[in-house]
Amino acid sequence: GLEARYDDVLSGRPGLYEDLRDQRGQRIPGSRRELEHPRDGSDIILTINADIQALAEAALSRGLEGTGAIGGSVIITEPSTGDILALVSLPGLDPSRFENYLEDEGALFSRATSLSYEPGSVMKVFTIGAAIEEGVVAPDSVKYVSAGPLSFRGGVVPEHHYGPSNLSIRDIVVHSSNRGAALIAIDMGDDRLTRWLRGFVFGKRTDLEMPG
Repeated sequence: GLEARYDDVLSGRPGLYEDLRDQRGQRIPGSRRELEHPRDGSDIILTINADIQALAEAALSRGLEGTGAIGGSVIITEPSTGDILALVSLPGLDPSRFENYLEDEGALFSRATSLSYEPGSVMKVFTIGAAIEEGVVAPDSVKYVSAGPLSFRGGVVPEHHYGPSNLSIRDIVVHSSNRGAALIAIDMGDDRLTRWLRGFVFGKRTDLEMPG
């Protein structure tokens, strides 16, 4: 999609000239006059790393084959800058043969840039990170996490039993404890948790310069 997004930058501009011609339509030598000089298109340097991109595409392809999933995406970034090192969406298409994919809706859009992402258990890392920064918990804190669902505001947080009822903050992350993370979120409170999640830039548009 970057070709479409930056077509005016990449395509450049053709030149314009005029010739004098004789009555037989032949150009008169030395009569050409340039009216507008042609301009080459500019280059765009991507942050994509070709090696990482190839590895990500191969890994995702194996994953789809192994699970029977209808599609998937992989985005790999440089944490310190946010630069995108790999961006893969499968099923994909070969732009030079786009007519072969007109009946394949799954290949006609990028899952990596056009679908909403459900963070799932990833949110536990942000929740616990915010709680540590706020002093609500410490890395060596222990939470009493009993088995069974946790009822909260008319909803239920499902949980599997992971062994001991007392889990350290590390164990809550390692075992992806729904109940443990939910209890920490409750301790944080709505306002503080929302402020931190917005600080992590959830709920805002990305600056990704891709269409869709």
